[in-house]
Amino acid sequence: MKKRNLGIIKVAISLVTVHYGLGFLLGTSEAVYNTGLSGTLYSLSCGLGLIFLTLLVPFYWKNKLPIWDLLGSIYGKGVKNSISILSCLWMIGVVASQVLGAAYILSILGVSPIIGMIFFTIAISLVSQIQIKKLSSVFLFLLILSSVSLLTAIFKLSNFQLIKEVFVQTPQVILKQSLISSLGIALPTILITVLGMDFHQFVVQGKTRKSSILGTLAAGAALLLVSFLPTIVVRTAVAKQIIGSGIDGKQVIPYVLLYVGKSFGSNILGYFLVIALLAVAIGSGSGVTRIVSNTIIEFTFLPKIFRKKSIQLIIISLVVIFLALIGKTIISLIVSFYVIYICGVLVPFLIYLVRKKIKINVSSGSVQLSILSGSISSFMVFVISKLDLAPINLSENIEFNMILIGLYVSLTAIVMTSFFTQFILLIPKYYKSKFQLSLRGSIKKQ
Repeated sequence: MKKRNLGIIKVAISLVTVHYGLGFLLGTSEAVYNTGLSGTLYSLSCGLGLIFLTLLVPFYWKNKLPIWDLLGSIYGKGVKNSISILSCLWMIGVVASQVLGAAYILSILGVSPIIGMIFFTIAISLVSQIQIKKLSSVFLFLLILSSVSLLTAIFKLSNFQLIKEVFVQTPQVILKQSLISSLGIALPTILITVLGMDFHQFVVQGKTRKSSILGTLAAGAALLLVSFLPTIVVRTAVAKQIIGSGIDGKQVIPYVLLYVGKSFGSNILGYFLVIALLAVAIGSGSGVTRIVSNTIIEFTFLPKIFRKKSIQLIIISLVVIFLALIGKTIISLIVSFYVIYICGVLVPFLIYLVRKKIKINVSSGSVQLSILSGSISSFMVFVISKLDLAPINLSENIEFNMILIGLYVSLTAIVMTSFFTQFILLIPKYYKSKFQLSLRGSIKKQ
């Protein structure tokens, strides 16, 4: 942030790579395989999120600091720490989705998904302790290689008519589906792009505000186009019967990569492409885990034992494995943890933006309560629905139920405590003015 040196193209590429990864590819392909063209909604929402982000680019570029620092400067260190913890939590959810996807990639080689989850969690934890700044370019190359391989499959197997149908019919199918189902995926994905500080870090490094705005718009447009890649791959694979019936949707792209290798007369090439995709999962997951670990070290309010890296890794690994085990689909798992962060941050952030225009006094305690109640309530909906403990069916449109309940609780908490605080403050003022009037009346009589 000391040197703002990113031009329009670099801002755009950086923002695209934040969303475009294993979760994007496998999650979209799984959703399309299971539900049809409507499964493209998540990837399209990633692009739309970047378009909406342009609305806050001027604010972020000017203020530079991340949300936790901005709110912490007004409402105290407790608020800053709470938002930082939520940031760590949703990133752990992202790691769990990477592990879930990687385990099912490995399962096509005959390895049990549970064993695969344990293996990849351990691998991610170990690699996260290595300084892999130079390796990050290798992981990016492997991701690009996998994408080029998928494009190769499209050009070799698909046709113009099929590609045209995907582009034309997808928006129509999405618009026809339930509004609640659409909002449950689209709203959190768009909001996390606007509120997620991993996007913020590139916006504030634009050479000028105009560079950041145009770079963000370009990234959104590019991602909207790229979002159709996994959809076309799945439709092509089904039409050409590359994949057999009964497979898990997470395995579609690995099977296509194997097919690409065979089409060039080399089974080894196919397995190399699959291994490259697994390496991307480890690289991405380890990078996020390292960020979480380094953030927790700064939490001085935690006992020292929980700030030790070895203890951190054990706890993070156990949480990741648990989430991967109960997570049924990649997109649902990713979006659910987007929601937990959003339900804690959105209302306080909006209050921060309009604080100078509203007359209601919002205390640090009110903001803290809003953050905690919103995030905890949405997390409880997630856990209860996954464990089938709810008296009603919350698992249907779980993401929408989470964000609806979480934001309602968060808003109610901040409104009620603020009004209560205002009421308490008015009591002494009321009696003071009443006493002054009574005193004046006594003086006049005398």
